[in-house]
Amino acid sequence: MNFELTATVSAIVPYHQISEKFGKATLVVSYQDGDYTKHLAIDYQNANADKIDGIGEGQEVTVKGRVESREYNGKYYHNVTGWYIKATDASAPAPKAKPSAPAQKPSAPPVNLGDDDLPF
Repeated sequence: MNFELTATVSAIVPYHQISEKFGKATLVVSYQDGDYTKHLAIDYQNANADKIDGIGEGQEVTVKGRVESREYNGKYYHNVTGWYIKATDASAPAPKAKPSAPAQKPSAPPVNLGDDDLPF
């Protein structure tokens, strides 16, 4: 079954080689379904993994792909595989928030523990 979805990028799992002939990168997107936020992990396999280069967390994208299932030993396994991705907005990915704790001055000079550098 093919699908098309417009959603926000929640996470990107970088490309990793699984075997000599197979590797994948995973894009996790979030979208609204009624009152609830849903997440979907989409695998971009082999050469298609390059398509998520330049995409960042927080960016709104349109993805196309397929959902497949297969049976193995009486259990069903599902794959969500992407083959197309395009940023729907021209803005850059949202920057990650950095902690902004003010620098603190030490309240007392460091204690000399002698030759033993272990704290216990």
